Amino acid sequence: MEILQYLNAGAYESLTPGNTATGITAAIKQPTSGEFKNLPAIAALITVEDNSARFTMDGTTPTASVGHLITAGQSYVITGAGSVSAFKCIDAVSGVASNIKVTTFFKNT
Repeated sequence: MEILQYLNAGAYESLTPGNTATGITAAIKQPTSGEFKNLPAIAALITVEDNSARFTMDGTTPTASVGHLITAGQSYVITGAGSVSAFKCIDAVSGVASNIKVTTFFKNT
């Protein structure tokens, strides 16, 4: 997570994707007001708090068997505006809800 020292945390949200591939909310990825208005997030810290999830960051839709598996208690840093924008997650096991925390980061101004 060394890259985060050069960035400012911008926004936070909690995702509970269920069986539907879910991405980061548009206003979290590129705020429409405030200090980072109209700037794209260039990194995101993803933490899974409850149950496993799968995620992708290349435009592929994750499924129960497609994407990177991330288990409860793990964190992952996504870098690059395109990867943050394309991030999608889904519960790894149908009917077993994951709880994913997301914080987006922006260049120091």
